[in-house]
Amino acid sequence: MPKDVVMPKIGLTMAEGLIVEWKKREGETVKKGEILFVLETEKVTYEVESPEDGVLGKILVQKDETVPVGTLVAYILKPGEDPVELERVMAKRSESRGKTVELKPGPLPPEVPTPLMGEEPTVGARTSASPLAKKTARMYHIDLRKVRGTGPDRTIIREDVEKAREELEKEADFTPAKAK
Repeated sequence: MPKDVVMPKIGLTMAEGLIVEWKKREGETVKKGEILFVLETEKVTYEVESPEDGVLGKILVQKDETVPVGTLVAYILKPGEDPVELERVMAKRSESRGKTVELKPGPLPPEVPTPLMGEEPTVGARTSASPLAKKTARMYHIDLRKVRGTGPDRTIIREDVEKAREELEKEADFTPAKAK
């Protein structure tokens, strides 16, 4: 049976990862411990190793895609394993995806006031942002004190900075018609 390769959880607060690069291609032989792909989180860049020897059977998540922790990103076929088995496993999993699971909502965390885009932050307020969000904000010259964080404990993450950038671009493109 093919081996699942999933997006690993690196650290307590990691919720998703961005695949930066695949070091192996489909059909290539891999050895346990060889680097399969490089992922980037809000805090680190990490090389993910092959969990066992085999052949990289199928890549499900491509370069530059962000997926939640635990998402199946690829399959590894064991030495001598028939690729037809991989097709059977993939077909069986796609059938089971149609089933629904009822989730019960838990208590909501307390609302923490954070400045919205365009609002002035309160004096002495500290801004919590991931290293990647800080780097992205510097690149686009965005004041993090004016960005609303959606990460854990309202931490500003890269997506928040990208959203703020899009909002600023929309504002910049809006020019009212001049009166004649």
